Amino acid sequence: MTILVDIDGVIFNTQEILLKWLNPRYLTKYTIEDITSYDWFDKTFDNPWKIMEHDTFWHTVKANKQAIDYILKWKHEGHTIKFVTASYYHQALSTKIHKLLDYFNGEFDDKDVIVCHDKNMVVGTLLIDDCFDNCDNFHSHSIVYNQPWNEYEKSKRKFFDSNIILRTNNWLSIDGAVRLILSKTLDFDSCKK
Repeated sequence: MTILVDIDGVIFNTQEILLKWLNPRYLTKYTIEDITSYDWFDKTFDNPWKIMEHDTFWHTVKANKQAIDYILKWKHEGHTIKFVTASYYHQALSTKIHKLLDYFNGEFDDKDVIVCHDKNMVVGTLLIDDCFDNCDNFHSHSIVYNQPWNEYEKSKRKFFDSNIILRTNNWLSIDGAVRLILSKTLDFDSCKK
């Protein structure tokens, strides 16, 4: 199975760190719970993404340890893992990517990272993302990683096919969903024979 994993807001605590940079600059005291929509930063701050173009920003982000552990588990079980990000190209993008790869101690390299704004164009069995629209539009199974900014999002699909869309806020549940999707994929493959 090919598992696509978003980076910001799923593996990295990017939004939390972005607030730590922006709050002092704008003399605000926002918390992660204040981010109630995916476009909240754009509506609240002037050019909030500019700081992410600097290497120093990426030196301060942290990865979710559970995310790292489960991603390594799936890789060792034989699954293909690709990291997908909708980042814009800027001078610090390579710093972001190498910061991510450093958490995996050489198990992944640059070829395992896909920079793409339309994640539906990427081929995979499962997408794990914090952007509800990415999951809702994905051509296969998807898991919405719960965050305050996607909590109230609802599916816009007019119909549901056999693909699974789940919501969760912990990696144990994501691992269970991977098992469920794998069993359904295996059942489907055995029916074709």
